Amino acid sequence: GRPAARQLIAHIGAGHYTGENYREYRDEIEKIRTGSARALGKIKPRAASAALVGTITSSFTNNERLAGIWAVGEIGFNQASVDAMEKELDKDPVEDEAPNIHLNLAIALIKMGEERTAAQVKSAIDGGTAELADLALEGLEGANYFGVPLLVDITNQEGPHQSRAKTILENVKAQLLKQLD
Repeated sequence: GRPAARQLIAHIGAGHYTGENYREYRDEIEKIRTGSARALGKIKPRAASAALVGTITSSFTNNERLAGIWAVGEIGFNQASVDAMEKELDKDPVEDEAPNIHLNLAIALIKMGEERTAAQVKSAIDGGTAELADLALEGLEGANYFGVPLLVDITNQEGPHQSRAKTILENVKAQLLKQLD
C-alpha cells in the first residue's frame, strides 16, 4: 500500500544517504536502493516516478540505474519521467560505457507508449551483440502490447532473431488474450 511505497521511495533518494555511512556502506546502500526500485516497479505507485527518475543518471551505479529504469517503465507514463529518460538517452553511449543502459531506456520508453525509440531497439537486435539482442527481445516481451509492433516488424524480416521473435510474439499474444478475458 501507500505506507510501504513511501518507505521504499525514501530509500531511493540520494539525500537519504549522507556522511560517513555513505562511504563505508556503499554496497549495502546500492542493494537497498536497487531492491527498493524493483519493489516499487512491482507495486507501481505513481508517486514513485519522480524519485526513480533521479536514479537513472550516471552518478548512480549501473545496477541502480537499471532497476530505476525498469521500475519507471513498469509504473507507466508520466511526462516528466519521459522527458528525463529521453534526456538520458540522448547522451553519448560511449561516455556511458554501458550500452545496456541505453537499450533499457529505449525499452522503458516503448513501454510508456513512446515509439520514437523503436529504431534504437531494432538496431540493437539487428546490429548489436548477441547479448544485446537477447536483452532487447526480452525487453520487448515484457513491454506487453507496446512492443507488439516492433516484434511484428522483426518477425516479418529475415534474420538470425526471427524465430525467437516469433516465439516471443506468440507468448505476448497469449498474455494479451489472457488479459482480455
